[in-house]
Amino acid sequence: MRRRSARAGRVLAALALLLAVSACCAQDPSTADPYPEVRIVGGTAAPSGRYPYFASLRDASGNHFCGAALVAPSVLVTAAHCLQGSRSLPQVHIGRGYLTTPEVGYDVRQAARVVVHPSYDPSTSQNDVAVILLDSPSTKAPIALPSSGLTSGLADGVSVTAIGFGTTSEGALYLSESMQHVTVSYIAPLRCNGIYSAGQLKAGMLCAGVLDGGKDTCQGDSGGPLILPGASATGDVLVGATSWGFGCARAGLPGVYTDVAFFRSWIDSYLALWGAAGTAAQSPPPPPPPLRSGSTPVVTLSGPGQIVAAVGLNAGTSAPSGGGASSSTRSEDDLCSCSTSGESGGVQTGRRGCAMHGFPADTTRHCYVVGGTACTDPDVQPSPSFPGAAWKPCRSNDD
Repeated sequence: MRRRSARAGRVLAALALLLAVSACCAQDPSTADPYPEVRIVGGTAAPSGRYPYFASLRDASGNHFCGAALVAPSVLVTAAHCLQGSRSLPQVHIGRGYLTTPEVGYDVRQAARVVVHPSYDPSTSQNDVAVILLDSPSTKAPIALPSSGLTSGLADGVSVTAIGFGTTSEGALYLSESMQHVTVSYIAPLRCNGIYSAGQLKAGMLCAGVLDGGKDTCQGDSGGPLILPGASATGDVLVGATSWGFGCARAGLPGVYTDVAFFRSWIDSYLALWGAAGTAAQSPPPPPPPLRSGSTPVVTLSGPGQIVAAVGLNAGTSAPSGGGASSSTRSEDDLCSCSTSGESGGVQTGRRGCAMHGFPADTTRHCYVVGGTACTDPDVQPSPSFPGAAWKPCRSNDD
């Protein structure tokens, strides 16, 4: 697999060359992607500002190591394999056009929370997806998420675009200084299953590439977006996240990506929990899928400060009228108490009492409050998934 091909020889050769040749500004890809075989080849420099939702994940030294896509003002989607070890709470640069060249107009944020899919399997790359909550909302416009059935409706051969700062040839020593984009073709599952060995393509994976070779994702591009392009950024739709493959741009070996549409309900569950609506208009999301029997839950990693930083409703949003006593006749304690019926601000959320509410990888308990947005407690956050409802962190139903 591209992420797991023989790295030792490449690294030794790279070290030998680095001892002989110095470079003043370029970033060594060995400090970048945790799987340095994933990068863009055969692309061109992206037009300035074309992909404002592209996020560069960076380590404590400011080195780029993976890409991601902004899907809500405070939420990113990326590959699970990017967020291991010391890179679990990265710095994030959103809207950059260059790797290190000084520029203005991009956002710098910190990951406040990371959730890796609870069934992610590093040995097979299945469920290679993660979501990141930022410490504050980005000013950049998010990319639209796909409908859950988008991929199954894509025609074989339709053009899609991959984006990133990855190196521009297999085995290259340095990442690209300018953001690159490359147009490749979506390869339908029936055709791609005939390319890779039986069982290698798992549910939640998709293929894209050029079978003649020459165009692909590579080192430094892991986690970055594969998009169905529109006429401009506002028309783009996120299709995939760069995951794995064999070599880079080799003939007959297309890249393999995480199928974002397949994981739409799982992503929606965190958009709802974190109070961050996606760009596509959606009905309230269903609960996330249960943890499969035998799976090991992944620990949710939290940064300092508030456990969950939710984005509220637009100013002026009010709770819909509902049955029972009006907010004006209830005490503040009543309005802000945990709802054991699931009703919040006259809206039935279906989430009763203080619990994790089916989020298997999450360690946070929360409840919807009786009075919804009429509660003025600063810990209470409005829910865009259930307009008029609101929730808060809790320890028990008595909170």
